[in-house]
Amino acid sequence: MAEKDHIYNYQISNMYNKEKHYNPHDVTGVKGLTAAQVRLLDQKKVEYRVNNETYLRKHPELQNMVSVFLFKVL
Repeated sequence: MAEKDHIYNYQISNMYNKEKHYNPHDVTGVKGLTAAQVRLLDQKKVEYRVNNETYLRKHPELQNMVSVFLFKVL
């Protein structure tokens, strides 16, 4: 249990590390992400999309479930 607490505390402290995630635009009043944050976000988006697509291709029954769901909803 101590190891889980250590990992959790590390993740939380890293998530709120102001030096690592400092956005100079917030100081000047312009809201937005830094260029590095945008690149990382775009990389994560692509990674998630690829993983989702791979999962859906491995489970073709989900295609039918999604089709039926959309038919019922729409």
